Amino acid sequence: MTEKTVEAAKGLEELEESFLVIEIKGRKAVTPVLISKQLKDILIGVLTLEALGLVADPATGELKEPRILLL
Repeated sequence: MTEKTVEAAKGLEELEESFLVIEIKGRKAVTPVLISKQLKDILIGVLTLEALGLVADPATGELKEPRILLL
């Protein structure tokens, strides 16, 4: 078991690191996760959203496909 030190509102905390297969809106990905025994809710971070090819729209709170820019 690997642990990561993270900074939370109440200070530093050691969280267990693992991986899982997640599916949102018909898209599947394997993503790293941090497991907290303190939180009751599931928080999805930017790494997971990027692995799924999704972004959160800050105006609506909805998940959507990002525009892909070729530069």
